Amino acid sequence: MTRWLLFAAATGAVLAGCGEIPAGTRTQAEASRTTATALEPVTEGDRTAGWVLTSGSGPEGDVPVLPAHRTTLIFGRYGARGSAGGTSGCNDYGGPVQVEGDRIKLGDLVQTLMLCEQEVAASEEAYMGALAHVERIGRDGDELVLTGPSTELRFARLTPLPMDELVDTTWRLQTFDKDGLVRAGVGETALRLAHGGAFDWQSGCHRLTGKYIVSVDQITLTRSSARDAPGACSPEAEEQSRALETLMRHGIAAERTGDMLALSSPPYRLVFRAG
Repeated sequence: MTRWLLFAAATGAVLAGCGEIPAGTRTQAEASRTTATALEPVTEGDRTAGWVLTSGSGPEGDVPVLPAHRTTLIFGRYGARGSAGGTSGCNDYGGPVQVEGDRIKLGDLVQTLMLCEQEVAASEEAYMGALAHVERIGRDGDELVLTGPSTELRFARLTPLPMDELVDTTWRLQTFDKDGLVRAGVGETALRLAHGGAFDWQSGCHRLTGKYIVSVDQITLTRSSARDAPGACSPEAEEQSRALETLMRHGIAAERTGDMLALSSPPYRLVFRAG
């Protein structure tokens, strides 16, 4: 069962953009970066898009950006208007949002409570702490910028997945990568995504079926049923199935190149070929 954490006022992390903000620890030059930048207004498209953090700082200092554990901000996640959320490096978060002109107000956010590696947890804590202080929103060229007292978060726009090119195709596993160690796929392992949000994963050991949800450039799988195949299962095939289980618990970053499809969620990367 997924557990959620509600950021409440008693923790000092209610994301409502109001109340007195404690003095930060950054230098005056750093704190003045935001006010020195003239931001452009956001468009309706900006307020319904997905974004990935490229740099950030808050009253407690810089927000570490970890390429393997990206931090995202997605407006209208899963089609819910008036909401925002994403991944904070390890956990998911989300809640209500209001954008009026250059003002942004985030309501109480909930966050899952999965254990994270120390480095990732530190990045996540810094991001959520900075997010608690944002008050304004704007564009600086192609970047989305959220600002507040001693706070600046910069994001690059995410490119939506071309789902019409991915669905109703059988994707056969070619390589299996864990922590940078690349191995060939074992057995007849294949993934199929269907119109309507159903998926089917078959390997030499297991068959998993269920539903998937697309959020900009990520796919989240929800298992509905599992069935073991008859006979013994090799350790390599078991690990492939465990990789999918891990992918299912997180948003899967998908990348299409020609007839190849890569699905990634640390520490795994699975590469498939169409056919």
